[in-house]
Amino acid sequence: MKDIVPVSQGVEMSDTSVVADLKKRVAELEQALAQGRKEQAALRKSQQWFQEVLAHSRDILFRRNLATGRYDYISRSVEELLGYTTQETLQMGYEGIEALFHPDDRQRYQRFAEQLKASLHDDEVPHTIEYRMRAKDGSYRWFSDNHGIVRDRAGRARYFIGNNRDITAEKAAEKALSESHERFLTVLDSMEALVLVSDLTHYTILMANQRAVAIFGPDVVGRKCHEAIRGKSQPCKTCHNQRLLDDTGQPTGICEWESRNPLNGKWYLHQDQAIKWEKGRYVRLQIATDISKIKALEEERMRAEAHLRLVQRLESVGTLAGGIAHDFNNLMMGMLGNLALVMMDIEPAHPYYGKLKKIETQILSGSRLTKQLLGYARKGKYRVEALDFNEIISDSAETFGRTRKQITLRLKLAPEVLGVEADQGQLEQVLLNLFINAADAMPEGGELSIKTTRVHHDQMNSGPYIPKPGYYILFEISDTGVGMEKAVQERIFEPFFTTKEMGRGTGLGLASVYGIVKSHGGYIDVDSTPGAGTTFRIYLPMAVSARPVPTAKPRTVIQSPGGTILLVDDEELVLEVATQMLERCGYQVLAARCGAESIDIFKRQSHQIDLVILDMIMPGMSGGVVFDQLRALDPSIKVLLSSGYNMQGEAEKILRRGCNGFIQKPFKLDELLNKLTKIIQA
Repeated sequence: MKDIVPVSQGVEMSDTSVVADLKKRVAELEQALAQGRKEQAALRKSQQWFQEVLAHSRDILFRRNLATGRYDYISRSVEELLGYTTQETLQMGYEGIEALFHPDDRQRYQRFAEQLKASLHDDEVPHTIEYRMRAKDGSYRWFSDNHGIVRDRAGRARYFIGNNRDITAEKAAEKALSESHERFLTVLDSMEALVLVSDLTHYTILMANQRAVAIFGPDVVGRKCHEAIRGKSQPCKTCHNQRLLDDTGQPTGICEWESRNPLNGKWYLHQDQAIKWEKGRYVRLQIATDISKIKALEEERMRAEAHLRLVQRLESVGTLAGGIAHDFNNLMMGMLGNLALVMMDIEPAHPYYGKLKKIETQILSGSRLTKQLLGYARKGKYRVEALDFNEIISDSAETFGRTRKQITLRLKLAPEVLGVEADQGQLEQVLLNLFINAADAMPEGGELSIKTTRVHHDQMNSGPYIPKPGYYILFEISDTGVGMEKAVQERIFEPFFTTKEMGRGTGLGLASVYGIVKSHGGYIDVDSTPGAGTTFRIYLPMAVSARPVPTAKPRTVIQSPGGTILLVDDEELVLEVATQMLERCGYQVLAARCGAESIDIFKRQSHQIDLVILDMIMPGMSGGVVFDQLRALDPSIKVLLSSGYNMQGEAEKILRRGCNGFIQKPFKLDELLNKLTKIIQA
């Protein structure tokens, strides 16, 4: 009989398996539940963190439902930035928020919104725009608006999301930077200096101010500096680029140099230095200041200094020449006076009379030589009057032309009257000396061109002098002769300097021209090139008016009226011969050898003295002092001033104080008698 298993035992076995499965399932569910709780906690934590991020973000975060067109989320930062609460902002709606935009930005935002709509079916690409929004207090703030699109699982666009970042501070800084940049450019472009920035290696000009653009053209930027600024195809040999950085690549400081620009001919002072440019690389900053006027002034100063040295040298020689001429005139006075006394005692038929006349002629020739010396010494203005310079030139040129027919004269004189305050004889001497000098330079003949015109002192820039303001007569004389070397030109106005062989020239012609021109307040300069001729330019101050040149009148010898003469001279020879000449003509003579002696004599015998002949240059008491004391003793006393110098300087001053006349030594007897008679009988 088989064993029979109880039913209860089978059931028990089946329940045990189910329980195990259930326990396993419960464990799995508990594990899943624990994982769910863990994930839920993480999600809550993440949501809490996200809410904290939203709460603390300074950007205005937003979400707009595309189905309704309304904002369903705006972060709380809107209150901090614009002053509106989140609720107020949400209630405004899209149109209300758009009304907060700055009027100048609304159209631009509307175009931006249209672009957003057009991109709903495109890939999700963020869109950005900047605009201003009005805060609750009425002020405007700048925002950078970044939009994105949120799509569902099917790819349909559901929301616009984005953030508005406050960029007001950045915009203010940007504006300040822009204004600073504009001010910098204004300052840069207002500078008279040229400002250039160029590459140290490739020489390309990277920047130029308006001054540089105006001079070198609008295309200066981008060109090589040596091409645009210097007109060269290769870098300049004197380029300073390599000197602006040391061996370690650091700037060496400012490099300063001067140069003359070959394109415009102007002088510039350059100040170069290396400065940092884009990406930290070094470039050359060059500031070039126009110093052309300074250079011109320096050249003018150098010419003036050279002229001053020449004038000082000529002045010293002139002082010596004037002293020699004065002493020589006194010597000739003794010779001419004694000769006159001898000739008074013999008849013209005497065999020696002709020889004595020749001696007189030679003495007078020597007198003319001393006049040239005095002319050089600028003691030669005799009788100043208003003259027509053109008329004097025409007469002198005509006379000269008759004697030098191998020379062609070409006159181009100004049509108007050119008046000059001058001594006619002195001007004629200037013209004659220049004519002779030109003729000697053209031994085989040639052309002599003479031109006159009126010029202003501003036009007188050819010589080493600074003229006084006013109008001048320019007298220009040019020959086609042999010309002169530079070394000769520098010495032609020195007395006794001559290039002629011995016996053919005194070396006083041009020296006297120089002195006479200077004594008349004028200027003289010369241009000459060997083989190309010489040009002299003389500038004389122009007078307001001029009278016709007077013709010489024959002198008539007047008989001596007699009387007592006080003769004052420190030269014993002159005193002796003049005393004898006066006594032979019927005058009584009281001789004084110095100023003090003459005053003593006058105090004792003034009642019988008709006239005083007074030497101007005496030791101790000068002629001017003696004159003043004589007039103080007797205001009516008549005085004839006498000197080996000409009537200039101190003599002119004495004449202006009332002196009755002037006579220059050496003088002839008839000249002296005419002077005495006119003064005594006046």
